[in-house]
Amino acid sequence: MINTVNIESGRKYTQNNEQRLEIQALSDRICDKYGLHALTEEQKNLGTYKKPDEYRAEQSGQSWKSELKATIDDILSTAISRDDFIRKMGKYGYKVKWSDDDYLEL
Repeated sequence: MINTVNIESGRKYTQNNEQRLEIQALSDRICDKYGLHALTEEQKNLGTYKKPDEYRAEQSGQSWKSELKATIDDILSTAISRDDFIRKMGKYGYKVKWSDDDYLEL
């Protein structure tokens, strides 16, 4: 784990994907050296950070974000048009605004 904010200056550390992969490989080597468990490939590819409360809610099956994502994924697989998607979301109690520039608001 890396603290990305300098305690003295308050400046934030930034890195590109190549640098992130280099640090990840170094971390894996350190874990191997000391007999610690490194992240699995699946864990490395999760891609998004979740706050601890959201992570726990998701693990216990009580995350509104996970529920919303599952609903959207389900409806997208069957909706035949934008209007059909909006109508089906309405059946689940969601009010959807979908602008012409493809901005979606729930």
